[in-house]
Amino acid sequence: MNRNTVNSTITGAAAADSDKLYTRILTETKTLTNELRRNRDYYGNGDIFTPRNIDLCNQYLQSIDAYTSKDLKRLKVKDFPPGHTWLNSKPLSFNSQLKNKLVLIDFWTYCCINCLHVLPDMEYLETKFAQEPSMVFMGCHSAKFLNEKGTAKVRDAVLRYDVKHPVINDDKMQVWRNFERRSWPGMILVSPRGAPILIINGEGYRDVLDLFLSIAFDFYYDKMNHQATFSLEPEEAVRKGGVAKAIPTSIEEGIAQQSNLRYPGKLLCIEKQKGLPSSLLLISDTGNNRLLLVNEETKECLHVIGSARVGLVDGGYDEACFHHPQGMCHLYRDGMHFVYLCDTKNHAIREINLTKKEVLTVIGTGEKGFDREGNKDPEVQTLSSPWDIVAINRDTLLIAMAGVHQIWALNLKTNRCFNFSGSGKEGNLNHKYDLKLCEWAQPSGLSLGVISSTKVEMYVADSESSAIRAINMKSLKSSRVLVGGDVNPKNLHAYGDADGQLTGAKLQHPLGVHFVQEKNVVLIADTYNHKIKVIDPFRNEVFTWLGNGKAALKDENTFNSAFNEPSGFASLFDPVSKDIRIYIADCNNHCIRAVLYDQGDTSTVDFKGTIPAVVGSKENGISSQGADEGETEGTTNKSGLNLEEDVGMGLECDGQQCYPKFF
Repeated sequence: MNRNTVNSTITGAAAADSDKLYTRILTETKTLTNELRRNRDYYGNGDIFTPRNIDLCNQYLQSIDAYTSKDLKRLKVKDFPPGHTWLNSKPLSFNSQLKNKLVLIDFWTYCCINCLHVLPDMEYLETKFAQEPSMVFMGCHSAKFLNEKGTAKVRDAVLRYDVKHPVINDDKMQVWRNFERRSWPGMILVSPRGAPILIINGEGYRDVLDLFLSIAFDFYYDKMNHQATFSLEPEEAVRKGGVAKAIPTSIEEGIAQQSNLRYPGKLLCIEKQKGLPSSLLLISDTGNNRLLLVNEETKECLHVIGSARVGLVDGGYDEACFHHPQGMCHLYRDGMHFVYLCDTKNHAIREINLTKKEVLTVIGTGEKGFDREGNKDPEVQTLSSPWDIVAINRDTLLIAMAGVHQIWALNLKTNRCFNFSGSGKEGNLNHKYDLKLCEWAQPSGLSLGVISSTKVEMYVADSESSAIRAINMKSLKSSRVLVGGDVNPKNLHAYGDADGQLTGAKLQHPLGVHFVQEKNVVLIADTYNHKIKVIDPFRNEVFTWLGNGKAALKDENTFNSAFNEPSGFASLFDPVSKDIRIYIADCNNHCIRAVLYDQGDTSTVDFKGTIPAVVGSKENGISSQGADEGETEGTTNKSGLNLEEDVGMGLECDGQQCYPKFF
């Protein structure tokens, strides 16, 4: 980018051209944020609230306010169109409730891990400015996938991720187009005059927004309406045990409600062996921030692991705290049974000692990181939304590091964690000779398949590319596609619902994958198609096994059954009956489903009231910071700062200090 391009000012007809406004403000915002960060690191010792940065924000606000005031009629944002569903509030308008307010809009789609990383930042800012009705925080859900467009799906996402601010369901992408959005996530700040003044793409800008909003509040104080003009109407109005309670309309719904689960994500089965009371079924009760240890035979809950409070706390089962736990794996080491857990929103790997009934943190600081290499000391090593985990041997685990689009390895002897596969760029790129050059797109499910002595593969649910891929675990050099995705590795929008081979088959955001050893097949949770499918890994062919494609809860045979965003599996082989019992985490139905592989009759697991409901507050969060550009609509994204284009462009000096020149 040419320095003079950033330094140039908008004049004449170009200045009045509102079509270029968003591009212009985005460019100026990049210049501002890069300078704020440089000052933070150079002058503030990590603190962004420096006198230099406060002056910089005031200068920016003076420039942009003067610029937008000249032609306000043309530069004001378009109001939210009528006929859209709003969650957590009644419909809002820039002509009434939002008039003369500072409004921060978060554009998101609930499939996107980068968007999910922004939600804690929004919560932090909402809490900080909670006593200022002149500042409004809201979300605009503009869906990437077809399944995400429905209001019921957005409501589930709002509940699952504890979103408390107003959200408009932009199901036709109308608001998205009006604000000239191109990528997820993104935030736009609208001034009390009704004009956009700050545009941020990507995640990791909490401290920048914290500073800028504080300065903007003072700058616009006399121009703002400080009265409350609307009230929040939380979707989570009446809940019991973490699940909204309505009158059940079927036996399945009644059983699901009695299970007291909330958005269960992943499962694990451990066969009966020395040191265990029975065969076990472990459930990541994700929305309740706990694990459940269940007798697989009787379906009685033996232990609740975790207090259900949000936090990163080690200790016994009752005092340990998690935050949206997901994938698990089991190891027997040193005469004891261990479960290793992806504590996703804590960005950590936890160890549950089933023998001693203790929980400890293996690696992860509780802060979201942007490290794409790893191999740092365990005390300082940061992770990014680990989603699933698999044991390769007694000392090595592989982790689906969804937040940085990579697969990492954890050495349990040294407790060092490092990148195993993936460049960190989001894509669907396989490689024949170097796993580090592969590109993954939010890997969310892992399963090891030992097919023969010469064929061992790690199966990966690559959710954002809507593909199931495999890593050759014998050569440790190559990866391949089984089904789904597109031949163009940059196309992350090649989704659908079609059985078939290779890229001719189409999936929609699969989150779960599970190798069934006894059958040499791969089960996949085709999450957004609400189906369970089976892959023949020899023919690279997939076919639908369970589910009619409708988001519902129905126990029937094969195609007649119904699921609602299934996300994980576990299985157990009975050597006497030769049955293979498959368990499915039916996430949005808040229940666990079971099926015998050779029969295909689905049932909802009845835990007979042994799982206790969650009572009391779940608050006590851990937050994160960093920088990531997120996902570009229809393309791959870049992460972090672009030093060639962004840093230090467009500076001017006043004799003592250098500032970017804005507008």
